[in-house]
Amino acid sequence: MKHSSMVAVFIVAVSMLIVACRAPVAVKVPSRADPDPLRRAQQRRLAKGVALYEKASRQGFSEAVRYVNLAIAQRRNGHTQEALNNLRRALAIEARHLPAFHEMALLYLMGAEEDEKKLALAEVVCTQALRIDPGFAPIYNAWGLINLRQKDIIGASAKFRKATEFDPKMFEAYMNFARLTLKFRGYRDAHRAFRKALELHPDSFSAQIGLAISLRGLGRKDAAGKAYLRAIEIDGDRAETYFNLGVLYQDYRNGTIEDMTKARQFFLLFLDKAGDDWHYAAAVNEVTRRCAPVSGRRSRSAAKCQAGRLQNIETYLQNAKDLAQPTNEGDKGT
Repeated sequence: MKHSSMVAVFIVAVSMLIVACRAPVAVKVPSRADPDPLRRAQQRRLAKGVALYEKASRQGFSEAVRYVNLAIAQRRNGHTQEALNNLRRALAIEARHLPAFHEMALLYLMGAEEDEKKLALAEVVCTQALRIDPGFAPIYNAWGLINLRQKDIIGASAKFRKATEFDPKMFEAYMNFARLTLKFRGYRDAHRAFRKALELHPDSFSAQIGLAISLRGLGRKDAAGKAYLRAIEIDGDRAETYFNLGVLYQDYRNGTIEDMTKARQFFLLFLDKAGDDWHYAAAVNEVTRRCAPVSGRRSRSAAKCQAGRLQNIETYLQNAKDLAQPTNEGDKGT
């Protein structure tokens, strides 16, 4: 097995162990099935992670690789100083070990949440890594994340693009570039990047929903609708797809009664899927917010009230119904 493949197996093993061990469950996998489905899933990941870890250990990794993978585990568990110490040990053993530079850059980036000065250290690490290998794609991706933290949008975009040029199979770089360009309405570039990401991972929900949003931005309404429906096929429990479909039919279609009726249906599905999940609180408020009906002169508070999407749709449908009915004057005839 090639060295890069060995590293990949080892990293997967360590990451699976971390995910499993974060929850307050016993490390030993019980022989009897746990009634909690979440714990059962964690226990399966733990068992598989142990098997991969043992297989990777038997394949004889270098000391530097073991220190880097241990540092990855420690960083993901929040043990940043121990992780940094192990990365320094890895570089003391193998001074040109690029994965150690990459992990160190990410570690300093994470530390910048408490100390902004660590961003400068992260950039120094990236510079040193590129002196060793100017084509090391993961460093460009990490540096792009650093630029984002520095609010250097142009620099971040260039780094993410560079990462995909050096490694056309780097899913994370395509996603970072696509999300960044989508945020600033670069729909065409975002569309291309999301398509590349989906070529690598066809069942990525995040890439699929991003593709749909970019299509909507390009004015390709029918294609956007199909892309959203594909996202539902990938994960039908994710509430944001139904919200976006509601927005598509309310704001981007033809404004017909049929469009508004479909929009209302999707918003109701969104509310059902969202439940009381706080992640969707702002979108739920946008959909459900209501203003009291007013007659005559509006008060200042009433003027400030903005009706939610459902109330606007209901008002539209009621007005359409009223217009369709003949007036009393028309009923009288001549």
